[in-house]
Amino acid sequence: MRLIDPLLIIDYLELGVLVIDEQGRVLVWNRWLERYSKVGGNDAVGKQFSEIFPEVKGSRIENAIKNAIENKLASLLSPGLNPPILRLYKNNQDMHQGKRLQQLVHIIPLAKHAKACLVQIQDVTASIKRENQLRVQSAELRDITYRDPLTGIANRRKFNEMIYKEFREASLNQKVVSLLMIDIDYFKAYNDNHGHQAGDDCIKLVASILLESVKLPGSLVSRYGGEEFAIVLPGLEIDQSLQLAEQIRNQVAEAEATLKEKVTISVGIATLQPNSDIEMSTLISEADAALYQAKANGRNCVVTTSNLLTYSILPI
Repeated sequence: MRLIDPLLIIDYLELGVLVIDEQGRVLVWNRWLERYSKVGGNDAVGKQFSEIFPEVKGSRIENAIKNAIENKLASLLSPGLNPPILRLYKNNQDMHQGKRLQQLVHIIPLAKHAKACLVQIQDVTASIKRENQLRVQSAELRDITYRDPLTGIANRRKFNEMIYKEFREASLNQKVVSLLMIDIDYFKAYNDNHGHQAGDDCIKLVASILLESVKLPGSLVSRYGGEEFAIVLPGLEIDQSLQLAEQIRNQVAEAEATLKEKVTISVGIATLQPNSDIEMSTLISEADAALYQAKANGRNCVVTTSNLLTYSILPI
């Protein structure tokens, strides 16, 4: 029975196979490499690897080849940590556009006394593409779970995560965090008088005003529940939070032309510098207490409380 030359078998493998000696010369170059590098085997064998691929000079793959030959250490260069180093292209169009194959490169030292290493190159472009698609889909799904379906702003679930995160960071960095609790005044009466669709339009309009008004880095505008909203403002002091709340209150009051009747909001503000003696629930309860006081003051006003002072601004 006639044995098949092993060097012929590697031409049928669906991955690149080459052997490099201690001088950096190519000893083996299979058809896969011919196809995707556009360099024939006769042109590659005997040449310096860095002459065929000048981009490997000083790269991780060059260092890995040196380690494999001199120290007998194998290496795996994944596409997640390494950009596609070698100029390998699926087709002429990709070559023209500079879109290299995504490459998984495995560098293996050969026999103990051999001064050479085996390099295997696998095309993982399709796998990377699928991973990216799954990542995008996962992000979209995650975004949906954090979005209020009526208004499109963050929902209560997102608020709960955000307030915990910002409270913890403020505690670590010794900074303040402010919380605005906002309620649409007399919303039940508005909903009863004009119908649920008009009520939904009212909620959406207020949400859009809040979102447009709050542009601070790290801030979050969310629907807390029903006609109530919450705004997390990391690093914002009392006076700044108060100024922002007044701006929002005025903008909502001036939006009556687009609604069935004039709509106003009440706002409660709490500003705290978290520490080991203050729990996150304190921030929420203080903001909620300030909102309750705003309603008791006649609504359409802003009330702010902290562990230092309590005061309010009433509309003129």
